[in-house]
Amino acid sequence: MVSRYGAKLPLVMTALGIPLNVQKLLDNQRIKLAAASVPESVGAVSTRVKQAVALAFVDSFRLVMFIAVGLALLSALIALLIIKKKTKNIKNETRKRTSNY
Repeated sequence: MVSRYGAKLPLVMTALGIPLNVQKLLDNQRIKLAAASVPESVGAVSTRVKQAVALAFVDSFRLVMFIAVGLALLSALIALLIIKKKTKNIKNETRKRTSNY
């Protein structure tokens, strides 16, 4: 998530027209993600800086959630396949036992 956030934040700040000197101030706080504090020295662009931090964080969080959903679906599919296989094996064993009588 930190990697995605670190890559996305400069792009969003550039798109919002935030000056490079302000971008450099925030670059040191990348590890803080959405908790990054906006220095008072940025003045009038502080709203845009906060918006950039929020947008980059949401984008990063969304990526993590998509990965989590993918893993959850994959694990559900694997569980389904395992359960079907075990159910089939149990049915076959039951048939063998009942046919012996």
